[in-house]
Amino acid sequence: MSVCVAIPTYNREQVLLDTIRQVLAQQPSADEVLVIDQTPRHAPATSEALTAWQREGRIQWIRCSPPNASAARNRALVEAVSDIVIFIDDDVILPPGFLESHRACYDDPSVEMVAGQVLAKDRQVHSGKVEDFDLGFPLNHDQRAWIGTWRSCNCSVRRRLAVELGGFDERYFHGASREESDLVARATAHSGRKVLFEPKASLVHLAEASGGARSWGGYYAPLAVAWAVGEYYFAFMNLPFGRMIESIAGRLFANLVNWYCLRHPWVIPAIVVREVVGFVWALILSSRGRKLIPSGQPGRVGGAC
Repeated sequence: MSVCVAIPTYNREQVLLDTIRQVLAQQPSADEVLVIDQTPRHAPATSEALTAWQREGRIQWIRCSPPNASAARNRALVEAVSDIVIFIDDDVILPPGFLESHRACYDDPSVEMVAGQVLAKDRQVHSGKVEDFDLGFPLNHDQRAWIGTWRSCNCSVRRRLAVELGGFDERYFHGASREESDLVARATAHSGRKVLFEPKASLVHLAEASGGARSWGGYYAPLAVAWAVGEYYFAFMNLPFGRMIESIAGRLFANLVNWYCLRHPWVIPAIVVREVVGFVWALILSSRGRKLIPSGQPGRVGGAC
């Protein structure tokens, strides 16, 4: 089966070039490499390298705005022609054979989605018993499993299925928290199949301090409302009532009762405001319904890009 590697990127320079070089060095190689670029203006060296790779036919450099991670991934689904689309972030380290580890999973016709192992910079691997094979599954685990989530920095899907589902929901914005789990939830409801977790398809996620989702603040930043919106919107759109209440209460507890708040109590009012705004915003978005790739219009995307 043919394989496309899709790399959404925003405000990244050298680390983006390093990531692309590692993709191009993979053996067997990808049939397509799509760089969905939302950066308004690159440094000259970055633009020169991207232009050269495109001229040589090694990548497709696709400019896209305004920045929206879900819309960028949808643009990749629209542009790709390969059977399998592998999504990675623009700040990762790939081992040899990474692409083949994803592709080989699809030799089993029952596999429609694959989650690869995601390691932090310390490369710590989780071993032993797993308590949660759903949203709380540790993606640095070392054993194959069928799970109910994935991370967009290392995942793959049969393009046919993703397009049939309308791709990623573009209501998620900025950090696009839970956009990937949202697609998994819809896919599982559609086919009854979960995600195959394949630890051999491993990468190191560098989580660069600037650019990408961190352009809008970290997950726990007091004013980073988009993360809160994504969490609540996911709960409204995908979880049964009991689990929805549990998820909302769990987020509130985790964000207000932690060491950071105990050591910096003056941030608590800002966090409360962030959560209230995020909750109401997510409620409004859920009332409007999803924003997906329009059915029967493969040349268009639901919103941005």
